[in-house]
Amino acid sequence: MQGETDPKQLEFYVTVEYFSHKKHATDNVNVNNPLHTPVPTPQPRPQQPTNNPTPPPQSTPETPSNNTQPRAENSPAAEKPASQMEERGVAGQNANPSEGELHDYQEAQGIIEAEQPPTPQSNEGKTVSIVQDSSVEELLDAYFAKKEYTKQTGEAAGTLEYKFGGNGNKTATDAEKEKIAKIILGKPAVKALTDKKEYTTLEAIKQALSKEVYNKDEKINIQTFKLGAELKKITSAPLDTKLYLVAKTAGSGLSDKQATIIIKEKDGLIKGSAGAVLPILEISEEQMDQATPTTGEVPGTEKSKFTGKIENGTVKIPVHLRPKSDDELKQWKEKISKGKEDGEYTYKFGGENKVTDENSKKRVAEAILKNAKNGNTNNEKIADGKTAYIDDIEKALEIKTYQKDQTIKFKLYKKEKELLYLQAKAQGEKQHDKEFLKADGAYFEVGSKCPRCEAEITLKDIENSFDVYSNQKDFRQKIVDSLNRFIKQRKNEGKDLHLNTCLRKAHFFAQVGVETLGIHGDWIIEGKINHL
Repeated sequence: MQGETDPKQLEFYVTVEYFSHKKHATDNVNVNNPLHTPVPTPQPRPQQPTNNPTPPPQSTPETPSNNTQPRAENSPAAEKPASQMEERGVAGQNANPSEGELHDYQEAQGIIEAEQPPTPQSNEGKTVSIVQDSSVEELLDAYFAKKEYTKQTGEAAGTLEYKFGGNGNKTATDAEKEKIAKIILGKPAVKALTDKKEYTTLEAIKQALSKEVYNKDEKINIQTFKLGAELKKITSAPLDTKLYLVAKTAGSGLSDKQATIIIKEKDGLIKGSAGAVLPILEISEEQMDQATPTTGEVPGTEKSKFTGKIENGTVKIPVHLRPKSDDELKQWKEKISKGKEDGEYTYKFGGENKVTDENSKKRVAEAILKNAKNGNTNNEKIADGKTAYIDDIEKALEIKTYQKDQTIKFKLYKKEKELLYLQAKAQGEKQHDKEFLKADGAYFEVGSKCPRCEAEITLKDIENSFDVYSNQKDFRQKIVDSLNRFIKQRKNEGKDLHLNTCLRKAHFFAQVGVETLGIHGDWIIEGKINHL
């Protein structure tokens, strides 16, 4: 291409022509790549010079072309010089002659540099999506998930009747409606919609505000909408929890195929060896939302491999994180609570100890555990990071009299987390087999503690304990908010109230229930409420 002075740069122009205020794309023009180096061809041997050598051809300077578009009279195009495409002789013809003469054109200059990244384009409010090659098969991810109703569907559910608690709520202007609607949106009655898997919006509340002012006890009906289910990735859950195994895939070759997911232990806390497969229950979608029966057989099928159909790049399998047997579940919980077996402790008696029955056995075991943890003249202190449990010591003791310097042995444990990872397999055009969550910080942790233990106190907790009174929702919500702030404040001050187990919360609410007759504002018989 003529006119290029730097072989590493290619100068170009983009011209857009307007015909009668309409746009059309100019024709494509092929331009030779100045960076292309052709493969050398063999050269013929030079001939002997003659007496009258032919003079070398002279280069002809590039001249403007007369191939210009006819320009409309008194138009912007008539006042502009020839465009670069006209000067270079590559001007196209009007793609639609009926549109008339050239009315205007716009032209921009650019330079392409070798190995220079493309200039990012402004998205102008549009979302940029990257479309993957559908022909590339891949297992992308596998994880544990919980179903949560958090997706705002926009699908109508019903209405919520809201009653104003005060006078002079002005809603004549859009700004006033916005202010009142935001206040209503934060009210307990509106927040409680999530318990029914519903929600409302600021706009829906504003539409319900049809008067210029609302006073006490006046009511409005607010449109509510259905909350849809979403699978949210989780990193931990206690045993006996219902959740999902999820795998994500890419590529049309895996669509409608079967994927298999296997759960494995990192250290083998339950099954005894690292990488051991952990069998749990596969359940149905219906069983996922049903309460686990307290008696009789637990629903579900115990499996070591879980298989599901890949639909829209996802396979999801509902499972129950437990074995089929209640006795085995108890053993699992005990192993997680105790930790991993890590050696034995030999205890030496310092004097005569009589074990005559189960009561005396328990009393002696308690003394042995205390001495082993603290250490004494005859026994070293249990090493840091390890511990022992009284039930193991009781198992080691016999009904007999132990003399001085006699010994018994019992198990030691090292407290470890029960960590899991997933192996996923799928067969498309080729076999896919990958492991997921198998890295520090990525493992799924099986917790022995209930997730509700350290959760904040909620209005639903009070209603479950002391029944629902619709006229007490606001009062009870203020109690809940104040209580949670106070618990957090005391913890930050180093004066923790330790309301961090379900049992302690049960004792607390039992006492509160007696003193307030169920946290009912009209029935409180003693004390004073100070809202923070």
